[in-house]
Amino acid sequence: MTKFVKSSINNRIKFKVSKKTQDVYKDYLVSFGLDARELHSDSEGYASMQLWDFMNIFGPEFVMGCEMPLETTEVLIEVEDDL
Repeated sequence: MTKFVKSSINNRIKFKVSKKTQDVYKDYLVSFGLDARELHSDSEGYASMQLWDFMNIFGPEFVMGCEMPLETTEVLIEVEDDL
């Protein structure tokens, strides 16, 4: 059974970083006149940021037939536990 969870675009997500992810991120920074730098990832190769920020940076890359800007299509969305 599919389950939907209430979330917010302010919630953080984790996603698996690839070379394409790093290239898109660097190009995004340079487009604003900032120094290109690597997107920080953890020991398992995941980076984390707010969902709205992710959509701004990587959204234009998701078009039919594109080279995936991530290692996988999976993103992990942070949700608070219901107490």
